[in-house]
Amino acid sequence: MVAGFLKWLVDDKGIEHRTGSGCVARVGAYLKAVGYNMGSIQTWVGFGIPPSPLGTKCLILVLGGSLQTDPLMEGGEDEQNPNQLPILHYQHSTTGALLLTALGDAPQLSPESLQEDFDQVFDYVGNHLTIGYFPEDGRTFARYNWKTVNTNSTPFATRLASVYFPALAEFVAPCFNRIANETYLSLIRFRDVIKPDKKELGRFRAITASIIIAIISRFAPKTFKNVRHATNMNLYDNEWLSDMCKALDQVKNPSLSQVVCLLAELHVAPDDSTGSGMTTIWSSGNRNSSTIAWRRSIYSFAPSFLFHMELSPANAQFVCSDQFLANVKTRENGSILSTMGPGVQRYDIDIDQPFGSTDLLDLERQGDPMSAPLTLGPPEPSAPDCFLYLTLGTPKHTISSCWNYSFSGCETTICWANGPCFGKLFQHVGMRSSYYTECSPS
Repeated sequence: MVAGFLKWLVDDKGIEHRTGSGCVARVGAYLKAVGYNMGSIQTWVGFGIPPSPLGTKCLILVLGGSLQTDPLMEGGEDEQNPNQLPILHYQHSTTGALLLTALGDAPQLSPESLQEDFDQVFDYVGNHLTIGYFPEDGRTFARYNWKTVNTNSTPFATRLASVYFPALAEFVAPCFNRIANETYLSLIRFRDVIKPDKKELGRFRAITASIIIAIISRFAPKTFKNVRHATNMNLYDNEWLSDMCKALDQVKNPSLSQVVCLLAELHVAPDDSTGSGMTTIWSSGNRNSSTIAWRRSIYSFAPSFLFHMELSPANAQFVCSDQFLANVKTRENGSILSTMGPGVQRYDIDIDQPFGSTDLLDLERQGDPMSAPLTLGPPEPSAPDCFLYLTLGTPKHTISSCWNYSFSGCETTICWANGPCFGKLFQHVGMRSSYYTECSPS
């Protein structure tokens, strides 16, 4: 991408260059700062009217949408990552169109009919499934809480449900009542074909995908329905559908990192080419991954307590967003990690020079408050010496923590930070530990 941008800057006559890479935007800003002939550097969400170029050689960072960017990228997108599926953008009211596109335009199906099937499935799952969380051995796991199904399901519906959801068949069988007949059941033996060429098989795959969306939406019950999403969903063949159904049906209590990967598949369309996304975590059984959230382009999601800055049982869920979050660092594939150290990490602050008093007000009267040693002592019923701040960040102290707690290299992490005060950090605790505390019984 950077090479294509440099080629445009030197040779191309185009007035603007659109890129989806933050790295390209930063390179452009650096080159402009040192004197290269460049116009404005702007951002655009990818929807609506694009910004007007100001000057010549303008750079536009595209944060979302489905328009092609980086036209001069060397090798082409397909050559760099031939296994990456196209990104499909959707929202709740356009899920029918998403399903039809993912099917490869199956014959005799319309987005309206698929949307009607999806709405029925989504409402049913929303009324019968809640997600709970519980701590165990220092980790947090999710629990599916299905209500007793009062809706009568036909034997045909149960057999259709058991194709992809053998363990959950009794709970999801009512979702297939609309197609529960001999015709649909007789065609299921062809479920592994490439591109469903019959209406019945395409609709069966679409309803199954609707169940996947509905179940995963329960991890973010307050926001999933109201925001836009991006996904690499592919119903053209059976692979994506089979992998997602196994993840939901066979794992009774997914770990927190596995929940993150499930949400990522339907909300941020993660790039799995780095080998650290959903495929790696599920195939390796790595239930102790430190992945806690995800951001790609304008799409992101994170535990609710990061948005509300409050630990409570009501915040033990995820929040999906379709607005760009600029103050959170991510790995190359968009995943956000938490520190993995046990509990709260505290640090000694500026203790090289001894002082006779630890009262910052006394030291201020001596004329040098900035050189005071900052210490934590027992609580006192008096005004604090200085302000403390609860914030999010990636303090330098976590760099050594990465190595101490078996990170593979020093990854970008995010943590709670008690501070800073005069630029110093008193302590931090990883989000995984905070989530574990939040889900623990009172």
